[in-house]
Amino acid sequence: AEIREFIELRDEQREIEYAAGSPDACVDQGTVTDADVTAYFESKPDTYRTPEMVDIDYLTVDSAAARANLSFTDEALSEYFESVAEEYTAPEERRARQILLAISANAVTAMIDANALRDRLVAGESFETLAGEFSIDGGSARQGGDLGWVRLGDFVGPVEDAVFALEVGQLSEVVQSEFGLHILRLDEVRGGGAATLADVRDEVEERYRDSLVDDALFDLQARVSDLEFEGATLESIAAQTGLAVASFEGYHANRQQPFGQVTEIQDALFGEGAAENDAGTRFVQYDDASVLIRANERRAAGRQPIENVAGQIRELLTEQAAQAVADERGAQLSSVLSTDPNINFEALVLTTEAEAFEKQLVSRNSSILPAALAAAVFDAPSDVSADAPHTGSVAAPGAGFVIYRMTRVLPGDPSALPQPQLDATRNQIAQQRAALQVDALARALRESADVEIGPILERQTATP
Repeated sequence: AEIREFIELRDEQREIEYAAGSPDACVDQGTVTDADVTAYFESKPDTYRTPEMVDIDYLTVDSAAARANLSFTDEALSEYFESVAEEYTAPEERRARQILLAISANAVTAMIDANALRDRLVAGESFETLAGEFSIDGGSARQGGDLGWVRLGDFVGPVEDAVFALEVGQLSEVVQSEFGLHILRLDEVRGGGAATLADVRDEVEERYRDSLVDDALFDLQARVSDLEFEGATLESIAAQTGLAVASFEGYHANRQQPFGQVTEIQDALFGEGAAENDAGTRFVQYDDASVLIRANERRAAGRQPIENVAGQIRELLTEQAAQAVADERGAQLSSVLSTDPNINFEALVLTTEAEAFEKQLVSRNSSILPAALAAAVFDAPSDVSADAPHTGSVAAPGAGFVIYRMTRVLPGDPSALPQPQLDATRNQIAQQRAALQVDALARALRESADVEIGPILERQTATP
């Protein structure tokens, strides 16, 4: 019985028709004056405030800046390359040609034919011509059998073994692979020795910069710090270090840009006594970076001028006024519905800006209804009929007013569910009931038991 009642409620459907009026259609019905804007602004003294802000100039000293300022000679790069040269080798590449022949049903005959073709090559016939005539590898056959430049790993085993065993100009024996019978000739070989600096200069240069950047960053930070200690200006330090001065207006403690949420910078600019230090610069280190900051103009926290937010307030009040008009119109239409529940629904909303929706069955988890309407419909009494419908209106933020008429309630049907779903529902209810019983037992034990907390547990659970 409990399972049946649960399913009847969970899968219940209700038949409704409704109309939704947009607040946009009511915007012109409400008026917002300058006095309204001023009154709203004055009624919200803790709103529309600005935090303490400061305009700053700054130099950033980080890995990117250190890398950009790195310089080294070709001699230094050559020395570094010599220390890592053994890690750089130019892979050997070979350029070969092939004639690929199919293996017929009679493998012996196919091999005899392949060796006969090889004999023609040995006798001096053109490899390119015979490849174009006999090779079944269309791509290379059109190029006279040319396979292009290849490296180890590009071919299947037997073919690769043959290609990398040949001397330049040498012809292979007939080689069999899963693709057929191959006759190969090696035309050129390149690479295979130690790479020169010219071959890998870009890669080596990046690697050399990586090896220098930590020391360069340390030296750059120390130099900037020393110059700042000596009283050099921000512009002078930038000129002597190759760094660039950047500016930012209206920096405050909650702003992400330009530094992100860096506690050390926020403390330096807005901590105790920060304003007294605005005449000088601040050298702040954080993580692996540092920044030299000069405060130019500081603005105390306070309210924004009303002229800065008047447009925002007017827009808000206009939306509220439109919503109020929409709510009043919805209440009026709902009153008409409740007086005459059988009135023609479409005719009722025809004279309004509302959009009428056809009669439909909706369920509790329906996503097609405005949330406020779905809640009102399933909170309404279930003893309704076409002759005695339930009517009402709801305020739906963003949807203006909604009026509805509910004419039928259909309980869920347990007999319509497959047995596995019934079993799952039964288990769900059993688990919920068991959880309630465990909670009740725990509460009863806590209320009735004498509990003593030992010193070790007391220390572990103590609040600092």
